[in-house]
Amino acid sequence: MTPNLWAEGLADPALAAVRAARAAGVAGAGEALADLERNGGRSAVARAIVLRLAAELAKEARVRLRLLEASRSRLDLAPPDWN
Repeated sequence: MTPNLWAEGLADPALAAVRAARAAGVAGAGEALADLERNGGRSAVARAIVLRLAAELAKEARVRLRLLEASRSRLDLAPPDWN
């Protein structure tokens, strides 16, 4: 999956973020950039980025689901013209 996401547009923002991190002196950013430039979407760093993004999306989905579940039972309390 990572190579596909890399090819479909993840490469540019990921490389830009890691280059900015290297310029800011973040530890390990130089090695991460070398891995990305050498292996692209098949690198360990690219896989870590995809896993992080997936975890963030999953967390957001859980929050939205909890909100939907909490609001669904209260919909009948709202006047019909509010729905």
